[in-house]
Parts: sequence; structure tokens; C-alpha cells
Amino acid sequence: MTVVAIVLVERKGRVFLLKLGTGGIIVSLCLLALLFYRFESQRVDVRAQVAAQVSGNRLDFNLADARWVGQGAVQLSILYQYGERQQVAEAYTPTEASLAVLVRADEVAHTLSPQQQAVLRQAQAAWSGHGPAEAADAAQQLIAGLPAEARTALEAGRRVLAAQHILIAPPPAAAGATLPALHILRATAGPTPSAQTGALAALCIAGFIAAFSIGPGVCVWLALSELMPTRIRSVGMGVALLINQGTGTLIAGAFLPLVGNFGFHVMFLFWTLCTVVYFITAAFFLPETRGKSLEEIELLFVRPAAGR
Repeated sequence: MTVVAIVLVERKGRVFLLKLGTGGIIVSLCLLALLFYRFESQRVDVRAQVAAQVSGNRLDFNLADARWVGQGAVQLSILYQYGERQQVAEAYTPTEASLAVLVRADEVAHTLSPQQQAVLRQAQAAWSGHGPAEAADAAQQLIAGLPAEARTALEAGRRVLAAQHILIAPPPAAAGATLPALHILRATAGPTPSAQTGALAALCIAGFIAAFSIGPGVCVWLALSELMPTRIRSVGMGVALLINQGTGTLIAGAFLPLVGNFGFHVMFLFWTLCTVVYFITAAFFLPETRGKSLEEIELLFVRPAAGR
């Protein structure tokens, strides 16, 4: 799409491509917000139940063992805090596809010797949070020596079991230092999104990438270099790049805490509104620079002298 934008930028103009790109971004983000709202709106607050599982300043339990989870495939999202640092942890009960993976792993396990099966049973308990972690290390050595097909099946089963296990422990601290207390800020449980929802979300993200590539990804820096006055262009482009990178870093740092507090659909709606402002600016306030020299572009911003 970037190559297409480079070809079209001199034929259709910067403003046209910016409107096309931001319009596509708005549609993609709106669809993403609707997709996430469909299942995020079904989540219920389970903060009290999760907080009751905290013991010894850590949280360690298997989601499948929790009676308050309900039936079917469930996703648990926890926003927690140690000291000043907030993080998100998630766990899932098996979907139908995940149950099929476990069945396949059991079939492979039954082809092994009784001693190897015993090692795997202990490892499965460790993966799901019901046994010591040392048992998992011994099983990894066993799995590494199996044929590729068996190794793949057992590794897939391990991931399904590990996805049910929540383990939140305090970060390492220096000797004599006081460990920060664990605070469960938010915990919600709801149905796990279907595979179709994941495919639609991937298509929306692909649409977002394509729209960005054909619009803001190409036109912003081109238009900015043309609109920037010649006398300050070198400094101005550096400041613009610094602001761009700083904003990206700020968004990356704030993304997970904001999603943990408000959900993905609110985040996508917020960026949709920001893109609407972007679209309005490009459509009604940004001058078209196609076919103009830098001197002609600079004259667009020169105010007429008084009395003329």
C-alpha cells in the first residue's frame, strides 16, 4: 500500500490520500470497537472473588477450579499493582478447540512408557498450578527427546494447561527491603471470544495498516516538509520527529493500564475520535501542495499587507 500511495501522491494529491487513509482508519477502529464491545460488555466484576484468593502477598490459583467462573470457555483479566507499577494478567478455561488439543496430548502420552507417563502427569499438575515447578523442568527434558509430532502435541497441551493458571508474585527485592503489597485493582470474567471474532479483528487490523500506509504513513512527512517554512525547516522537522516518537512512547506505556481499567473498546473509540479530528483537519484546513513549488507553498501562509 505504501508503493500505491507513492504512485498516487502526485496524481491525486496529499489531501485526497490523507482523507482516504484517515477515513479507512476510522472505519477499521469503529469495527474493532464494536467487536470488542460484543464480548467485553458481557464481563462481570469478580474483583472480590479474586482478592479472596490472595495469600502471602501473592495470587496463585487455577481458573478451572474457581466455582464462580461458570460454564463454558471463560477469560479472566486482572489488573494488579505492586508498589507503583500496574500490570495485567489473564487466564482462560479451555475452549472446544483447546479440549481437542488436550485429548491429542493424552493420546501421545499413552504411547510412552509408564515411567515417562508418571513424569508427564507430575508436569501437567505443575503446569496447571497443582504441583511443584521442578516437575515441569524434568518433563521439558523428556519432551525435547521425543519425535517432532509428539513434541508438538505435548507442547500444545502444556500451553492450554498453563493458560488456566494465574501466578502473580512480588518482584525480587534487595535484602532487607520491604516488599510492596499486592493490590487487585480490577478483575473481570466473561466469555472467551470465538475464532471468528479473532479473524474479524485481524481483518480490521489489516485494514488499519493498509489505510495508514496509504494516507498518514506517507503523506504526513511529505506534507510537513513542504509546509514547514524554509528558515526553520531543519529545526522544525527535528522537533516534529521528537514529538512523534515521544507520543508513541507515551501511548505504549499507557496502553495496558488503560485497557485494564476501561477495556479495548473504549481505547479504540478514543482513537477513533482522535482520527475524526485528524480527518477534519486534513479535509478543511490543510492546503493542497500538489504541483506547487516550495516558494508557492510558502506564499499560501503570507498575510496580505494592510490596505491592499
